[in-house]
Amino acid sequence: MAVLLGTLLPGCAPSGPSYDPYMSGIPEARAAAVATLDEAAERITLSDRVTVLGAGRADGCGIHTDSTVFARAIGYYCVMGEMVAFVVPDASAREDVVGAVDAELASMDITYSYPLAEDLVMAYPSVRPGMTVTGGGRAGGVEIRVEVEPFRADSWRTPRIPRGSSEVSVDGDLDVISASAVKATGADEVVTVLLSTRYWDTRGLDAVAGAPSPPVRLEYYSEGPVYGFDVALPVPAEGGKACALDVSVDTATVSSVQQPFPRLSFSLSREATSDDMQRVRDCLTAGLTSGAVAVLTPHE
Repeated sequence: MAVLLGTLLPGCAPSGPSYDPYMSGIPEARAAAVATLDEAAERITLSDRVTVLGAGRADGCGIHTDSTVFARAIGYYCVMGEMVAFVVPDASAREDVVGAVDAELASMDITYSYPLAEDLVMAYPSVRPGMTVTGGGRAGGVEIRVEVEPFRADSWRTPRIPRGSSEVSVDGDLDVISASAVKATGADEVVTVLLSTRYWDTRGLDAVAGAPSPPVRLEYYSEGPVYGFDVALPVPAEGGKACALDVSVDTATVSSVQQPFPRLSFSLSREATSDDMQRVRDCLTAGLTSGAVAVLTPHE
């Protein structure tokens, strides 16, 4: 099934030049952005495994301000975005949802640089069950942001496309997605895929936007009684497994799975030292060309 994705706070206004969404040059840039977003949206095709809750597009502009008390205007930007919200009813555990969504995005004609599985494993273990898991990539000149959020009926808020304070247009049915509609699917997680393009920016675009992620991401957590490693999406897989053969590893704890996403985890023995941990860590960073490595250190 192919699915086509198709404010300043009240108070004192910022001082400085006045801006509006129809200044010279902006309508032309907006027309080009529509074509760019249309082309990128064609690449977002979802399988029959997902249930789409709604989709929409929004366009708006906003003012860049400095950090002074006067909030002086230092630039103007306009952004256009398109979003689809969906659930994966047959995936119950967070890991299953993350794996399913990563598989959906990986099959599309886009550059999927930041898989959800990496964000989940890189998070502090105790917060993983309730966090919003994020990922993303690019499709041509369009940024892609993917979020998986636990569904809580009592605090449900409809998905919103970021669009600055001066709204130009809003289309779609995202704002009518109700908690009861989500609950009826039986899903525990809600997924959003946002395509966005900042087509006007007089302050300058972020120079690092779209920059490639480092080959191997590392994060450290103080958790549990022993040193441990949790590796998401290890490439090559054999490079990670070789490190799990280190003499300091408690072999009974080694786990290597492919579903819902490739993952390798293991703990070191209780007698292991920080030198042992560093040796295994260095083995992973040297043996892997990509992946996310969470290093667990004993909680004191």
